[in-house]
Amino acid sequence: CCMNENSRLLLEKAQRAKIPVPEHYISNGYFEPPVILAPINPFMIKSRTVLKPGREKAIAKSMTRNYTYAVCCQKLNPGDEVIKFRSVLGWSTNPVYRSLSKYVMEVFHIPLATVRVVVQKDGKLLLSDISPLEFNDLRQNEYEYLEGQIRWGK
Repeated sequence: CCMNENSRLLLEKAQRAKIPVPEHYISNGYFEPPVILAPINPFMIKSRTVLKPGREKAIAKSMTRNYTYAVCCQKLNPGDEVIKFRSVLGWSTNPVYRSLSKYVMEVFHIPLATVRVVVQKDGKLLLSDISPLEFNDLRQNEYEYLEGQIRWGK
């Protein structure tokens, strides 16, 4: 459930669950910075954040693979910050992100994830993307939390 061909679906599912998301639209090439561009292309998974105008045509051509695929454009406002945090069974090491991390587990049923959020000037968090977090990449405190939540049977 990462930002590739499912980008629009992720944002729609989040909205239906009352999870705040950035204002977004689908385009086959036109966009206005500042914006996060997420490809809707099964062969491309890397998104791009474009903060300043000037190279929209070149970026759009690259992200859409010569205007073959659309992109999901997430609008950013002045003062917004784009960050990522790690979600482990609906928990984050940073208490600021725990409520959003809980949604990742409850709504999307993703136990280990890297979550991209837009932090607005007023501190409001908007869900922007969910991507995989590999078990082997867990930090010690995340592993200990995970181990504490699992009951191992004999």
